[in-house]
Amino acid sequence: MFGLIILMIAICASSMMTMRLIAPYPVSFVYKMLTAMIIFFMWSAPFLVNTHGREWHGFWFNFYTYTMYFLFISAFLFFVGLLLRDFIWIISYQLIPALSKNFPMLSPFNLKALFWANMGLGLLVFTFSGLALYNGIKVPNVEYLTLFSDKIKSEKTIAVLSDLHLNRTLSLKKLQGIVDKTNALKPDIIVLPGDIIDDDTSMLQKHLSILKNLKAPLGVFVSHGNHEFYIGLAQSSDAFQKLGFTELTQTGRSVSPDLFIAGIPDNKSYERFTRKTIQLDKVLENALPEQYRILLSHNPPFINHVQPNQIDLQISGHTHGGQIFPFHILVWLGNGYLSGLYEKTPAPLYITRGAGQWGPQMRLGSDSEITFITLKPIY
Repeated sequence: MFGLIILMIAICASSMMTMRLIAPYPVSFVYKMLTAMIIFFMWSAPFLVNTHGREWHGFWFNFYTYTMYFLFISAFLFFVGLLLRDFIWIISYQLIPALSKNFPMLSPFNLKALFWANMGLGLLVFTFSGLALYNGIKVPNVEYLTLFSDKIKSEKTIAVLSDLHLNRTLSLKKLQGIVDKTNALKPDIIVLPGDIIDDDTSMLQKHLSILKNLKAPLGVFVSHGNHEFYIGLAQSSDAFQKLGFTELTQTGRSVSPDLFIAGIPDNKSYERFTRKTIQLDKVLENALPEQYRILLSHNPPFINHVQPNQIDLQISGHTHGGQIFPFHILVWLGNGYLSGLYEKTPAPLYITRGAGQWGPQMRLGSDSEITFITLKPIY
């Protein structure tokens, strides 16, 4: 059903784009159909990068997938740009009489004006697509957050790596850069709140050997996201155990006398796959009242199920901060949250934009991040 919806969108969007980009011009029907086919191909590119059941990897496969997604995102941005441009252009030309009276050459139906408007939009789209690709393949920046609590007796530092989405198209060089930059921060604790593995682990041995180098004196902790459910919890759990990471699956650990870290799987996926609900009281049953309690919950809206004073901080991912504008709007509508620190919630909630991304290795208007949280005592 999802594939059928995408196909219908591709057909409709290709038709609309063809109408504005080439149909008004006095060129042959064959040329117009060729243009429509190229645009449809760009919209259909994600269907051509499915790796399921195929042992594809390496430089040329990555180059192929990056190119396909670049074409798809370019088509998407062109479509959004056309809608916004034509809406503003046509409405302005209709509502401002001086424009139509004194500047008829600026009419949205003037072929010469339309030609230059299309050329300008095309240049803008490919510029933004190139920027999105660069943002997707570069090593994330570090976002710093400092929190204070009277429960913290000595300063603790936590590095957060969420939504790595390890798959065979993820650059090993980028992953090595993420690990090196994280270790260089010298955090006391490293947490990975879900969507870490997103491919058959037999195809990720080089990736996992790099990830294994994450080091923190108080431990590396991981919880499950929705994509761990999709590829199979048994497979991802086995990989985490071999990495030496501590899995927090509806359980918690005292990492110091003043700090307790708990983790739950993505609650929506957990309910869907097990027909059960998460009982947070049981997850926190070993926490001491005087300890600062951190909950790793991949899905941010789980904060709405938290009772006052149950936890002191929830760390989440999942949203990618929208990843590619204007998906920010849909992500916010679907989750009620986007990224950053939220304090007007049952407990403080921090949503990282993630160190990787899903689907296109591209980001626009939402840079990837390694989050470095410092917990300080109140003296």
